[in-house]
Amino acid sequence: MKVDNCIFVCVYFSVFRNFVEYKSIISNIISILEDIVIHNKHSPLIIGGDFNLEFVNGLTQCHAFNNFLASADVCRCHVTHDTTHTFVCESRNAQSLIDHFLVMKFMDRNVPIALLNIIF
Repeated sequence: MKVDNCIFVCVYFSVFRNFVEYKSIISNIISILEDIVIHNKHSPLIIGGDFNLEFVNGLTQCHAFNNFLASADVCRCHVTHDTTHTFVCESRNAQSLIDHFLVMKFMDRNVPIALLNIIF
């Protein structure tokens, strides 16, 4: 979604279960994200979603995703750990958490949470 000149992307990374399947899914998601970055490299970009990846010192255990972070010049916003879920489907007994937001490094890493609440 584009608001003014800012691009907002919502992603969902599946939970790791099978290496070959996971690698294929991650490759497809990263390819789409790379296209978005390339075609909008001068616009602010916010990527948020349920990544199902843990970040330690700015990196994950997924080599391909770490390469994307470096090549796209994005970084993870500061997060809080107070929220346990951001989506609930009671009929399926399922819940999800928008657990990370990534922004272009030229943007302020402290994107106001009020802005994110409006969009997501």
